[in-house]
Amino acid sequence: MAAGQLLARTLAALVILTCGACAQRDLFVVVPDSDGHIGSITVSKPDGTGGRTLNTAYAAASASESGVEDTEVSQQEVETTFGQAIAARPVPPRKFVLYFLSDSENLTPDSIAKFEEVFADIARRPVYEVEVVGHTDRAAEDRYNDPLSLQRAERVRQMLVDRGLEWDHIFATGRGERDPAIPTDDGVHEPLNRRVEVDVR
Repeated sequence: MAAGQLLARTLAALVILTCGACAQRDLFVVVPDSDGHIGSITVSKPDGTGGRTLNTAYAAASASESGVEDTEVSQQEVETTFGQAIAARPVPPRKFVLYFLSDSENLTPDSIAKFEEVFADIARRPVYEVEVVGHTDRAAEDRYNDPLSLQRAERVRQMLVDRGLEWDHIFATGRGERDPAIPTDDGVHEPLNRRVEVDVR
């Protein structure tokens, strides 16, 4: 299940809990996630029949024992009625890739700028776990690439900690030349393989 679909379904469940006690019909609304992605939900009667799929922003349906009906709601109505539920949604996981200069643990100029986006995404999360995995190209041997990949991961970890993030919530590992983004022959310099992948949850 895609992250957007999971968020949409999570929000739908929250809406049911919010509305179930005050109305005979449960209301389901598809709300875009924070990056604008729109998931989908299928609304059915309790017996599983009468299914209706909602897959556009702020599409809505109400459901009861008697059936499922399309409902019109505006973005403003959703934000007013379900603002607390929307604010309680978890921030979806994200993945970033930062690139390095050849034979170095120094980020490329573009990735130095990209680092700010990585930091901002982590810092906005009330709770976070970050995995930083370092990689190299195949220009050298494993005995050189393995420690270099770990040094790259540790460098990014330290940069995050220096900005105030928690050391014990960030995990760094190195994969050397294994798992290349671009498969190459041995001895080949490939800039897209000189990277760290940052998984933020």
